Amino acid sequence: MFPNNSLAPGRPAPSASEILEIRTKAATAIVDALPAFVARGYFGPSGYGGDGDRDGEKGGGGENGGEEEGGGGGKSKSGGDKVKARRVKFVEEEILDVFADAYCNRHFVFAVVEGVVCRVFPEMGMNTSDGEGGGLRDGSGSVDGKT
Repeated sequence: MFPNNSLAPGRPAPSASEILEIRTKAATAIVDALPAFVARGYFGPSGYGGDGDRDGEKGGGGENGGEEEGGGGGKSKSGGDKVKARRVKFVEEEILDVFADAYCNRHFVFAVVEGVVCRVFPEMGMNTSDGEGGGLRDGSGSVDGKT
């Protein structure tokens, strides 16, 4: 199955510049996956996480936060690019940082695994320490399994 009955060598850990590139690609993919009206609702008209300006910059006027320019409704390439760049930076700095904490990642993975196991094997989620088979998930509606 494997050449010479051994596994392939492991991939080396990414360098600091590769980590930044991966984060930027992930943030860009997240921003690109959002429809325009959802992005405007979440990031605000200026492209940041709020409705106001940050550091004295304005995101542009109008309903679309500076994404449209002029009366003809044509898209402004530079205005749209600036808003997109601000959105990507916001996702990198604010949203992806949540997943940089090893403790939070471990807790999240354990919660997902526990949820899957309890769905597949409901008896695994029952508290049977008292020997009566009751518990938090016994379906009786009471917390301790007793009425």
